Amino acid sequence: MSDQLTVITTYRPAPSAGRSVARPASRPGVVRGGRALQPFGGHGVARRQDRPAAFYQERASQWGGLISTAFEAISSQAMYDLRARIQQVGKEAQDHLEDIDPGSTGSELKAWLDARLLADVAHHRAGIVSATREFSDRAAQHFALIRSVPVEPPPSRVGSDFDTARLVVNKKKNSALSTWINIGMRAYMGFMIFFVLTQVMEFHAPGWVGALPVLLLGGVALSEERRKRIDQRRYQASEAVAQHIGEFADRAAREMEELLRGLELGLSSAYRSRVEALIARAD
Repeated sequence: MSDQLTVITTYRPAPSAGRSVARPASRPGVVRGGRALQPFGGHGVARRQDRPAAFYQERASQWGGLISTAFEAISSQAMYDLRARIQQVGKEAQDHLEDIDPGSTGSELKAWLDARLLADVAHHRAGIVSATREFSDRAAQHFALIRSVPVEPPPSRVGSDFDTARLVVNKKKNSALSTWINIGMRAYMGFMIFFVLTQVMEFHAPGWVGALPVLLLGGVALSEERRKRIDQRRYQASEAVAQHIGEFADRAAREMEELLRGLELGLSSAYRSRVEALIARAD
């Protein structure tokens, strides 16, 4: 159904050549919430008391379909926006984990993740409210009202408090013992290489040179074990962050649905009350 405002126009002949035509004083737009609802086509809309009851009854019959269609579009866009924001945060978090050691920078990760999630939800809600206010302006024009219904949503209750305890790697039994055995075996291999070179192959070298392969192979083993531990922490942090983001997304989606439902019911009730009062006044 059409939701366009009926415009009353009058015919004016074109001014004759050489004659000046007095211009009527321009009618300022009606201020609403810091913005003016400008009239269409340069002509002002009829005042409320000039509208017959049949006009409001006709517009009221179209109201259900109008608000339902509008909020279906707002809801669809809001769901897409929230999903895209959550996916982007998850991707950036995983990329961030590849460059840090979660075991030593857990507090910085928590601060970044919590702030980013809350900021994205705030921008997401602002988009919903902006779209609802634009629809309220169109609804006021649909009913030829001077002012639109204000849209004041409740504050968000969704919070983010990432638990850094999830970053702690569960140590396996005897993991430290196996680590030192690996390092010791590598160092022993370095000693055996030096022993074979000097005793079997009769390669003449000072004794201190034998420490080089021991330190080299032992250091390589130590570096591998350290990198393995960091990879374990990154893997566990990746799972913990993904789980936290998923839980946050579920809470944000439920709040978004409640917000949209509340805004739709509030606007529907407010405009119906206004129109019913105008119909009763016109009768």
